[in-house]
Amino acid sequence: MEEKRPIDIARKVQELLEASRIIEALKLLDELVTASADWQIREEYEQLSTNYGLLLQYMSQGVMDPARHSVLSRLTQSLLTLTWRSYNAVVQPSSHELFFTRRRELADTPLSRMAENYRTELNKYALLKSVPSESQDKTAVLMTLRRREALETDIFNKLWSSYPTSGDDAEVASNLLTGDVPDHCKSLVLGALFLGLAHLYDERKLTLLLDAYCNVESVPVKLRALTYALLALRIHRSHAVLGDNLEKHLRAVAEMPHSDGDVATVQYELARSRNTDNITRRVKEEIIPGIMKMSPDLMRKIRDKGATFDIADLEANPEWQEMLENSGIAKRMEEFNELTLDGSDVFAATFSRLKSYPFFNTLSNWFMPFHAEHSVVADNYAGSESLNKIIGHAPFLCNSDKFSFLLSLSSMPESQRQAMSAQMAENEAAIAEIKGSELPHPAMERARTVNHCVQDLYRFFTIFSRRREFINMLDTDMDLTTLPVVGELLLKATTLQVIAELYFKNEFWDDAIKYYNYMLEHSSEADPRIHQKIGFAHQSMGRTREALASYQRYELAHDNDVWTMKHIAACYRDLKRLDKAIDYYKRCEAVKPGNIATNLNIGHCLLEQGNAEDALQYYYKVDLMEGAKHRAWRPIAWCTFLTGNTARSLEYYDRIVNDDTPTMQDYLNRGHVLLCSHQLPEAIASYRQALALDSKGFRQAFDADAKHLVNAGIEASDLPLIADAVASAPTP
Repeated sequence: MEEKRPIDIARKVQELLEASRIIEALKLLDELVTASADWQIREEYEQLSTNYGLLLQYMSQGVMDPARHSVLSRLTQSLLTLTWRSYNAVVQPSSHELFFTRRRELADTPLSRMAENYRTELNKYALLKSVPSESQDKTAVLMTLRRREALETDIFNKLWSSYPTSGDDAEVASNLLTGDVPDHCKSLVLGALFLGLAHLYDERKLTLLLDAYCNVESVPVKLRALTYALLALRIHRSHAVLGDNLEKHLRAVAEMPHSDGDVATVQYELARSRNTDNITRRVKEEIIPGIMKMSPDLMRKIRDKGATFDIADLEANPEWQEMLENSGIAKRMEEFNELTLDGSDVFAATFSRLKSYPFFNTLSNWFMPFHAEHSVVADNYAGSESLNKIIGHAPFLCNSDKFSFLLSLSSMPESQRQAMSAQMAENEAAIAEIKGSELPHPAMERARTVNHCVQDLYRFFTIFSRRREFINMLDTDMDLTTLPVVGELLLKATTLQVIAELYFKNEFWDDAIKYYNYMLEHSSEADPRIHQKIGFAHQSMGRTREALASYQRYELAHDNDVWTMKHIAACYRDLKRLDKAIDYYKRCEAVKPGNIATNLNIGHCLLEQGNAEDALQYYYKVDLMEGAKHRAWRPIAWCTFLTGNTARSLEYYDRIVNDDTPTMQDYLNRGHVLLCSHQLPEAIASYRQALALDSKGFRQAFDADAKHLVNAGIEASDLPLIADAVASAPTP
């Protein structure tokens, strides 16, 4: 094994098995089996090799066997499992990865004994808590709580690091999931099964997740199970199909009362998680800095002397609110509120800084639902029931962030903590009244549960100190429609449209196109405007021909739609089919006359054709339109220069320099006009102003315009001298 790394061999064997190249896989697997030095693995390898040889022999003899493909599927799955068992046996003795460290630590402790000890501690804890609060032994309660949590961590680590999951361990896990244990423990069991699947495909772990969705009563636990199962199926799609047992479990999921809505919710939240990095960047670099840039002068104006500033008090004074709006801060706050209400993960950046507490060094805690009985809460906030309750029900914080928030408060002085607790206690009744007045919304609660589950996963895969030892299962295509059985639940018009619009809104163009195409394939009544959106997505990706084809499909039924005609014209312009572009722009002008952008585009196309005279007529027309705001000045100035009317051109460039915000190109073009008007000193002065604005781009732009200057009568040999004269003199 010195020349080839065990991981490379294992991955190659898996690749060969998935490609049905069994003979090659067996030969390569033999190296890994030999290196494992495990007689049981060797014996199983020989048996599987013999079985495959017999299958080939019977087939070559012409023996008809209707079960051949089923046998081959089971054999391939067994070889895949044996491959990774062999890899584990080779690597485990020396690896420092958490997975192998926990395997070594817990190798001699059966999961059944852990579960038995855990139930014992649960009973002790219940007994200690059964007496009146004032008579409880607080120390004994806390110690029992910590022993209980230590066993939860051991159960998590044992289940996670076991491969393959044995029948006995699967039975213990199933009993924990359906038995009388706290929901947070059930969630940890699910997290362990999921994390094991993030490491290696294990059909028993996957079916346990699917069964949990069908059999567990707690809705939050059910939805965690489904989220984990669908993510695992997506990641392991290529080898998940090798198992014969999966369809039965997937069919059971599909028959559950809320399965179609739940699967759609998981797909939606997974799709939305892909935009978390963009939202994090926006919050970090735009929204929060914008709010924090409130100037000291503004703060002094809106804060009374000696008073503490509260943003909510701004409503008391309309002048203050006006100041905020003028400063742009109100808009930033509104953007943040909209993202929050939409369920977007706006707190990922904020709480990423609060994940350095020792609590987050324990792997299982990243999968722990927030609950007030956790020892971290009991240690620091035993007397702050209001604080615990309000944080526990905070709708915008995922479980991980709730723990972060509570832990961050532990560094506060006691007086501040008590003040915060008292303030929250005052608000608790009002919050309870508001919640009581709201109508129950089960679908919203289910969506929020999945949303928080995905947010917890995002934080684990992006923040956990040893995250590089795990495959980021959120860093991939989140399309679940191609999964067996699951895809059938998703291929509904409303579901597909919601996800397509989400991708479209967040500019994941290829994903949007994929889902819009699903809608066209699976719905005979799909909205024709889908073709418009597919066209726009293609155009945004620079795929002009594909965009044009989609726009034209829509045009077949809506031939006078101005928006579509404008985009078709833009496509033709990109393809340098300028006659067609002009034709479409003129059709737009006929349907909706007097549009500034349309007339400008006609002028631009004519100019690109070399027809400056006709282009100029459209630019003059725009210049006379109300609301044009100098938009035609630059093209008029340039066209009049090209047509030899330097006096008119200079007039417009002077307007730009004096009444607009001139660019390097404006000063450069003005210099050209002055040069061709035989005003060399003035031309050099204008060129120097261009050089001052962009010293790097000036010479390149000057050289690019040489042909126009030569056409206007300037000697080509003089141009380098003029450029050097500009560069040699000190810039103003």
